[in-house]
Amino acid sequence: MKNRIVEYLPSSWFKRSPGAKSGGMEGELSLKALAQPVEDYVARHPGTSLAIAFAAGVAIAWWLKRR
Repeated sequence: MKNRIVEYLPSSWFKRSPGAKSGGMEGELSLKALAQPVEDYVARHPGTSLAIAFAAGVAIAWWLKRR
């Protein structure tokens, strides 16, 4: 199966691994590059981020309680 996620994500999110062969995935996904937009949003909007985290926690607790 061909991994096509590299076609949709910016190339800056991938770093070239030293032993990577051509024909495979373009590189490893950089988690730091993925987390950077989230960190920027949290830094700009701390109140909204706390509200989102609280709402997500309530939703997860409610779903677990229903089991």
